[in-house]
Amino acid sequence: MRPMTTITDAQLFFFLFFIWMISFLFVRHFLHKQLKSINKSVNHPPSPPALPIIGHLPLLGIILHQSFLALASRYGPLMKVSVGSSTSIVVSNATLAKEVFRTHDLNFAFRPEFGASNYSIYKGSSFFLKKKTMHDKTSLSSKAKPEMFMAGTETTSVALQWALAEIINHPDVLNKLREEISAVVGSCRLMEESDTPKLPYLQAVVKENLSYTRPYP
Repeated sequence: MRPMTTITDAQLFFFLFFIWMISFLFVRHFLHKQLKSINKSVNHPPSPPALPIIGHLPLLGIILHQSFLALASRYGPLMKVSVGSSTSIVVSNATLAKEVFRTHDLNFAFRPEFGASNYSIYKGSSFFLKKKTMHDKTSLSSKAKPEMFMAGTETTSVALQWALAEIINHPDVLNKLREEISAVVGSCRLMEESDTPKLPYLQAVVKENLSYTRPYP
């Protein structure tokens, strides 16, 4: 007598998943045909042949605008492209784009939102049209304080670094600066801001350094 084979939980799971996937594809294909028959009266733009589920994804390369240009040369400047459950109308002509923005602007205004636009351009609007909130003001203020501090200190330190590097490479300038500072300030105290008008060569070196190098990182 042959031993009975037992079905493990994993095998049962994969079997049920396979049955569910086949049923899902059949139902989706049936609904797609029904919707296609309903929308026959609608004048859709031309569209390339699409695959189930993924749509036109294999036709879209890494450089998206070049892929659209190649498709537009074959299917026209106005075409329908589907990726998954999302359907888009691609306009590749300036005249048609002008008509979309001006004549059919209300339809274009109700286009779907994309995730990237919610963070980069505030849900499709510009920065100045965005509704201000207390959270945004607090966030911007917390970022502005260190930025103002760094902008005031980093440029000065970078300018000093460039000035020292240039002076070291020009010993004659270094000696002349040392003589001028020693004659005006002396060796008993540090140089003060009030000594600056009496140091024309130092002022010339600073101005030349700022014009020759960039005082920012």
